Amino acid sequence: MNDAQPGPRTRPDSSLIPRDFGLPGAVMLSWMIAGGILAGGFLVAYGTFTERISGHALLNTVAGLYLVGSLIGAVLGGALGMFGRPIETAARRAFREQLTALLYALPALFIAFVVTGWIAMTAVAIYTGEVLPIVGVSVAYVLGFIAVGVALRFGWFGARRAWDRLATESGRPRRRRRLRIVWEDDDEDDDDAGDPRRAGS
Repeated sequence: MNDAQPGPRTRPDSSLIPRDFGLPGAVMLSWMIAGGILAGGFLVAYGTFTERISGHALLNTVAGLYLVGSLIGAVLGGALGMFGRPIETAARRAFREQLTALLYALPALFIAFVVTGWIAMTAVAIYTGEVLPIVGVSVAYVLGFIAVGVALRFGWFGARRAWDRLATESGRPRRRRRLRIVWEDDDEDDDDAGDPRRAGS
């Protein structure tokens, strides 16, 4: 009897996702952080290095682009996390997990903003040639690439789950009929005398 109902399979991504907010929250949070770093850090670093973005009021530029990138990442990551939630996870639970992830976003976004600021100072560190700014920018680049890589990895997990969900939704009517038959068989064991089909058999 137990062999007919195998337990849940261990997913390769389960060990990387905090249990508090699961895959939907992990996708949204990671994309929020990566979006802010890409827009406020790497984009500003490229713009200042190529002189397409002025170095004056650099902090305001970084803060504005960081906010825009984080919002875009939150929207895209939230949608991908919702559609890419595990098949057994309801939409309401996935939404609660994303709300829980927003609590983690407050300290995470602050740390990511510090990293973004150092990345945006790439041109300044190169022009000054001092050791401390170069080391700070180098460490920030490593952390920034890690954050973007984590976001891509969670996004891949979400895309796979979304594809699985699409395949499941396309075959849902047939699976519902099979589930209904199994449920009726279970009810017949408890009350087979009141079922005319069983009485005729």
